[in-house]
Amino acid sequence: MTDVPPPPPPPAPPPPPIDPAPTGRLNARRMWVGIGLAALGHVLTIVVMVVVIAATPEPEFPQLTGGFAGLIGQGVLLVLALAVGIALVAKGERSLGLGILIGWAVGLLVFPAVGFGVCVALFSGQAPA
Repeated sequence: MTDVPPPPPPPAPPPPPIDPAPTGRLNARRMWVGIGLAALGHVLTIVVMVVVIAATPEPEFPQLTGGFAGLIGQGVLLVLALAVGIALVAKGERSLGLGILIGWAVGLLVFPAVGFGVCVALFSGQAPA
């Protein structure tokens, strides 16, 4: 008797296709919402700085105390903006994620001047009512 070898196994199915990178247009409204959220974060760091300066009872260097509060606030905002922005882009919410990243970067250039103006107004006795 001759042994007949078993038939070969069927070929493996092809791998599933890889989804291409999203090529759709960005939603301008969602991007502006992201920019606004990042700008709001910058405004909150200025508010925290002013509150810390106002709440500190006659410090020797109030500018230093407020400056540290502002730097810590900006550091927290940096971590949050990068984490949330990158996570949203990776999840497919490109417009909102990019808006947060753009708003954080632009705010980093614009809002220090605003914070400086607020500090000058506070220390010159012309604080806004």
